[in-house]
Amino acid sequence: MKILQDLVKEKVDWYLDELVGELELWTGKLVSISTLWHSLVYCGISRKKLHRAAHEQNELLRNTFIAKVGHDYRPEQLIFMDEASKDERSLSREYGYSFKNTLAIKKNVFVRDV
Repeated sequence: MKILQDLVKEKVDWYLDELVGELELWTGKLVSISTLWHSLVYCGISRKKLHRAAHEQNELLRNTFIAKVGHDYRPEQLIFMDEASKDERSLSREYGYSFKNTLAIKKNVFVRDV
């Protein structure tokens, strides 16, 4: 059960069949989807609507990246893109798993202020 709890904490938005496959890799044992569902209920884990949270920005990593780009590349080697046509939210999953009385939170790489 501890392995299952750790797996759900790491893979919040995975579907049950994906969890079954990963659980088999971790333990070497194949369980059915219904057994997995009952085990989740036994552990106090339920399916919920996901809440999105942005990763915290790290100023040191950002400054290191800027210094590396400034040192290793010339301006004519850089290409800039407009993000207007790129939207990762269409590929995101709406539901996830977490312990009862806690939010199911999935960290996003980028969240646009609307």
